[in-house]
Amino acid sequence: MAQEATLELLQQHPDLVGVYVAGGGVEGVIEGLQASGPPGLVTVCHDLTEVTRQALIDGVVTLAISHPYAWMARRLCQLMSDRPQARADRGKAQELLPFVTYTAANV
Repeated sequence: MAQEATLELLQQHPDLVGVYVAGGGVEGVIEGLQASGPPGLVTVCHDLTEVTRQALIDGVVTLAISHPYAWMARRLCQLMSDRPQARADRGKAQELLPFVTYTAANV
């Protein structure tokens, strides 16, 4: 479905300059871009996977934005273990969520 939608989007909007793929269907979007993507189209994907990594290398994807899941898991466990001490703050915790950007140059 994502491949078909991408091909339709490219056909209906020949002046398209960028695409952001926020989640599911990235494989289909990449296949659609490989088949009919115009040169110079900026494509940003969410998460670095084997598929998006290869698409970066092949020049189909321009940028992948990824969250460091191992860091997020460690931080969540730390916050939960600190929970009894956080009662003075009514149990609230706030964190800035970091992200990493990947391009063909750094994969």
